Amino acid sequence: MKYRNSFAILAFSAAFLLAGCGEQPASSTPAASSLTPAETITVTFDTDGGSAIASQTIAKGSKATRPSVDPTKEGYVFDDWYADAVCATLFDFNQALNANTTVYAGWDEGSDIDPSSGAIIDDDLIYFREATWWNSATGFPMISVNGAGVTGEDPNITLDFEQLIKMDYVATVQESATAYYNVYSIDPSYLSEAETIQIFRCGPHYENDEPTDVVESWGAWTEVITFAGRGEHNMYDIHDCEKPAAWVEGAAEGASRAVSGVWSDYDPTDIPDVSIDSGEDSTPSGDYYGPEGSSLVEWYIVGEGSLFSGWNTAGGLQLYSNPGNPEDKGCLLNVAFVEGDLFKVTDGGSTWFGYEGVDKYEDPSNKGLTCFEAAEDGFGGSNFKCTVSGNYDVYVNGSGVFWITDHA
Repeated sequence: MKYRNSFAILAFSAAFLLAGCGEQPASSTPAASSLTPAETITVTFDTDGGSAIASQTIAKGSKATRPSVDPTKEGYVFDDWYADAVCATLFDFNQALNANTTVYAGWDEGSDIDPSSGAIIDDDLIYFREATWWNSATGFPMISVNGAGVTGEDPNITLDFEQLIKMDYVATVQESATAYYNVYSIDPSYLSEAETIQIFRCGPHYENDEPTDVVESWGAWTEVITFAGRGEHNMYDIHDCEKPAAWVEGAAEGASRAVSGVWSDYDPTDIPDVSIDSGEDSTPSGDYYGPEGSSLVEWYIVGEGSLFSGWNTAGGLQLYSNPGNPEDKGCLLNVAFVEGDLFKVTDGGSTWFGYEGVDKYEDPSNKGLTCFEAAEDGFGGSNFKCTVSGNYDVYVNGSGVFWITDHA
């Protein structure tokens, strides 16, 4: 909710009528400095009790300049500059001005903000920032407090989801065309008696390629975190941490699925809220395409390497239908794989097709056998691993069998 102090508005208006706007230092642009007072106007920035912003003296018919530094105000978050005192209409810095003008700062009631960093400095919420490899379009993190709902030892942990707490979505951050991550939060009242917490990567159980209301573990979790060890920090951060051993290619049986993060500060200026739309817009740009007469389908090539990262649909390449064989899951033409790229095909849920699905028919045109090899995925299956860089056409039939050929 935008907030302004009505008393302050009236007081300012009275002061303006009696004494003008001389309290703030005025700045003159080079163009205005040589003009007579009759040819100039003054643009005043009313911060409603916030830090002062210098007024601007400009030529009539010219534009005001947005201040390079936003004002700050204890207990409030700066929203934007407005054309009216009730903060209903944003001020247009592209409009020409012909009279003295007041621009008003709008404020959001909320947490105290450290002006030096923009970080929230009170304990309103506890945050969790995930990594791109952890993220999934339909997954979500859940917290165990003091070991509640957790039995067994890593990596053989069993969860009672009724005793876990689902975190709330805060924001999505797109780092590149092929990678993004989410930020989540939880009300600290849930953690009032917490000595330890542990965060689990969870999501819906899928049946017949459709999500159900049943929650299941999605194979990764944080270490057991000493809650008091956070000090004054309010975000557990795994963004820059290494993947769990079990998620690394060639992992030994029984390797750990736990990731070790660090306590840091949630900074809203570093974490803009953006949306990730499904469909064509989520496909990174490139020269790959679908056959003539095809349309996008809900199947994706995902992986890590030159084309994608994070093993999620938003970071993958969306497949097209195959008009020549409508029963196919999908296909994608002219995909530029680079040696070392890893990938699988998924519907974004629990259905995944890897190297086990390569057509074993010994045909020289099937590059899935000669230019790709199996690479362990840490889950008892295999990823495709490119061994010869090139442009390929990828087809996946209705049973999840791959046929990969050189692009003509």
